[in-house]
Amino acid sequence: MKKRILIITLLLFIPIILVDESITIAQGEDKVLICSGKNSKKYHSKRCSGLNRCGGDIITSTMSAAIKDGYTPCKICYR
Repeated sequence: MKKRILIITLLLFIPIILVDESITIAQGEDKVLICSGKNSKKYHSKRCSGLNRCGGDIITSTMSAAIKDGYTPCKICYR
């Protein structure tokens, strides 16, 4: 029963995620990653080694939204 609920939930939310990502891609926005730790002030690229030290969750955002929220580029991955 739990498997069915999980499958149904995934089937309902996957189209929403895909639509959201296609809107972002269509707008030409660059995706960045942000550590949700309380001292986090930087945004990172996908392969940044600085994210290894993240004490919170890693969330995806657009670069423009990250800048608007006060984040600055990471010195490791945005040289």
